[in-house]
Formats: sequence, C-alpha cells, structure tokens
Amino acid sequence: MLTRVSITPLTVSPSSKRRSQTLQPIIEGETVIMAVDIVTPTDGSMRSQNQSDRAKMEEGSGRLALDLRLSSSNASSMPELLEQLWKARAEKKKLRKTIREFEEDFYQRNGRNVQKEDRVPKLEEYREYKRIKAKLRLLEVLISKQDSSKSI
Repeated sequence: MLTRVSITPLTVSPSSKRRSQTLQPIIEGETVIMAVDIVTPTDGSMRSQNQSDRAKMEEGSGRLALDLRLSSSNASSMPELLEQLWKARAEKKKLRKTIREFEEDFYQRNGRNVQKEDRVPKLEEYREYKRIKAKLRLLEVLISKQDSSKSI
C-alpha cells in the first residue's frame, strides 16, 4: 500500500524536533523519576580524598591567579611579559622532551604510536603541556597588543 507524502516545508529543524520529543514529558508536566545511587565512603578515605582535592584546587587556583594576572595587560609591563614568555617556552620545551621520550619508549615497547587511552601514565604532563601552550598564546597576544599600542 502506497501513501502520498505531502511536501510541506519543515519549520523546525530535525535536531530540535528530536529534542522536543525527548523533553516532551517535562514539557507536559508529567512526573519524571530519577534514581541516583549514593555511595558513602568511609571516614578515612573521605578525609584523604578531601585533602587531595583541596591540594589540587590550591595548585590550580595558583595557576589560575597567575594566568588571570597575565590577562591584564596594564598590570604587566613589557619586560615582565617577555620574562614570563621565556620561562613558559623553557617549560614547554622540558615538557615536550618528557612527552617525546615517553612516546618513543612506548613505540619501542609496543611497535605502535601512542593512542589517547595510552597517555594515562603521563596524563598530568599532557595537561600541563596544553596549559603552557595556552599561556604562550596569551603572552604572545599581550605582547603584540602592547607593541601595537606603542606604535600608534
């Protein structure tokens, strides 16, 4: 049995149409039951986890404070920016060397290149390398911004 298909333009995109079907129970006001498994850790593991979380947050907030200070071009003079640029480049070279050695060693042992899931042992170095690259981009923009403002 064949039926005729009407050719009427869609006023709603297909993705939003799918989304509206997913959200329909919420829109119609039907009750949605969501189950959450709550795992209660022991006191000893909770304390050690809180301490490690606190240490990570303090370390991250120190980096963030440094990066936020960098973003204010008025707060940093050109010599400060250049000094930070040199330090960041040196740090990037050191991290890149560490990562390259890990990747070469991995290739020698396994006969294949490192996949994303193989990076777990050096995950912190990869993250730090990515952060340093972003910092370098920011520093280069700030330096070029100060150079252009001086030439005007």
